[in-house]
Amino acid sequence: MIPATNRATLALLAAAIIVLLCACSQAEKQSHFVVLQQGSSLIVELGNSRCKLSDDARAYQVYLSPSGRLIVVEAQILSNLTILRLYERSNGCFKEVEPSLAEKLWHQVAQEQRFKVDEIQRARMKFMGWKGQESFEVRLEGVVQGKEIRVILTVP
Repeated sequence: MIPATNRATLALLAAAIIVLLCACSQAEKQSHFVVLQQGSSLIVELGNSRCKLSDDARAYQVYLSPSGRLIVVEAQILSNLTILRLYERSNGCFKEVEPSLAEKLWHQVAQEQRFKVDEIQRARMKFMGWKGQESFEVRLEGVVQGKEIRVILTVP
């Protein structure tokens, strides 16, 4: 039996480390894709490369594209604020593709539905899944002038 203090330590360690095995392109089939959350930092290890993707969230959820070239990260910034970030494999690691992806998507919805972005309350984003090799669906939800907004967009 493991003592309570060791169980707590093991639980914290398990919560802090997420390991994903990646079946990427033929040339990279043997590579391991490792994601670590250390405090508020999200770190990716790919082969001999190690890079920090983010350091501003309470929790992360990472989704690797079927091609192995992109990852989407759900970052929980506040207890009620989760945003998506898109990263692309570059020089042995991943670099953010669209630094303002969340803002861009909300502006698109605001324009289509004719409201101002600053009118959105309780804005939420959720990764819904990959569509093909490098496109994905995202659900945006929020409240504008007392009316609930729910939209699913495909991001190429």
